[in-house]
Amino acid sequence: MRYLLHFAIALQFAVAAPQLFAQKAPPLRALPPCDSISLRCPKPVPPADIALYFQHRRSAAAFYQSMQVLSEPSTVSTGFFNWGRGRGRWNPLDNTINADPDRDRIPYVLNADIQPRVPLGKRWTLGARKYKNPVLLNVHFVPWFKVRILANDEDRADSSLPVRTPSYMPGFEAFFAMANWWRPEAITRTYLSLVGYHHSNGQDGTGGEFVNGYFNTYNGDFSDDFVVQGHVGRFWRTRADTEKPAKLSGIERTRRLPGSYRITHLKAGLSIHPSMTDTVMPFYGNVRGQLVFTRITGPYTQDVQRDREHACYHSDDVLAPQERLRFEARMSMILDPPNAYQRGPYEQPRPIAWSDLSKRMNLYGTLFYHLPRVPTALFAQAGYYGSDPYNAYFQESLFFWRIGLAMGVFVDGDPEAQ
Repeated sequence: MRYLLHFAIALQFAVAAPQLFAQKAPPLRALPPCDSISLRCPKPVPPADIALYFQHRRSAAAFYQSMQVLSEPSTVSTGFFNWGRGRGRWNPLDNTINADPDRDRIPYVLNADIQPRVPLGKRWTLGARKYKNPVLLNVHFVPWFKVRILANDEDRADSSLPVRTPSYMPGFEAFFAMANWWRPEAITRTYLSLVGYHHSNGQDGTGGEFVNGYFNTYNGDFSDDFVVQGHVGRFWRTRADTEKPAKLSGIERTRRLPGSYRITHLKAGLSIHPSMTDTVMPFYGNVRGQLVFTRITGPYTQDVQRDREHACYHSDDVLAPQERLRFEARMSMILDPPNAYQRGPYEQPRPIAWSDLSKRMNLYGTLFYHLPRVPTALFAQAGYYGSDPYNAYFQESLFFWRIGLAMGVFVDGDPEAQ
């Protein structure tokens, strides 16, 4: 009997042991109901501070994308197709007309303005976890340079298609915006930028080398150790009316929605050249005002796929803006007073009056046609340089036009660009 009692106790313990040592599982939570149309379960609502942090991150990404898009593209044009002979030659794709006929040149073989953007970080925010209105930050390193390959000109001893004095302008540009200036749903947005770069032509020398009273453009040294610029920019965007149906054919994969995607951008600023040598400064100018206007237009697109079984089209939920045309106008003005800004020979300079815009103002416009699905565009550019920005040629004034290829960041289906 004693053994039977021990066996019954052991059997009862064996049955109850798993329940005694097992952890009690929490009750199952009921899953939220699903949307019967999209079959997607609703996302849980985060706390207010977390939701605000996510909003700042989206604003920083949109800010990053917009600063990339609004940066000036790189351009390349060629002058191989010269018409005529000698100084009378001209080129339909790249031609300059100097205001001083004695200083005119044969059209360039190649004219390139290369300014790629190397962004350092995408979603930088200062104080995003502590403040409701943090600062959005975007920094670009810009290894900027300009190159003009000269055509052979016996009168100027140009041979072997020389690159006489290329412009080297490496630097950086930092963009700032308060988070409430750049909300994703905002139509109008504002930002500030700070630019710093070095400008030289890579020649050995001590600075201002003058020949016959004018700066030596053959092999003279040019150096502007550090240039500082500050800008304030304003950005407007307009959404297209996408409610109207679009016509589709049986082979179409993408449809263009009616209306157009539009961006309008206006930027104003000042540049200062504090490191220019005293011999060159009166002829170069120390303070410049700058104004930039940009207009971008294009359609919205949406990917579609034909359903042959049901004789209908299925489309995704993404409305992708596509840039087609961009017009950009840039103006700069030398703001030094007449007694501080001069032209003419070094020994007998003459002051440049405020009203003499032909020596103070640079103005040009560029039209870009973006090629689909590639970061490349065709461009046509024309304008006037009161002071040629190509380093040692600052004492020359000229009309010019260019037609060629442009490379940059264009709006190409990125929803963040909206």
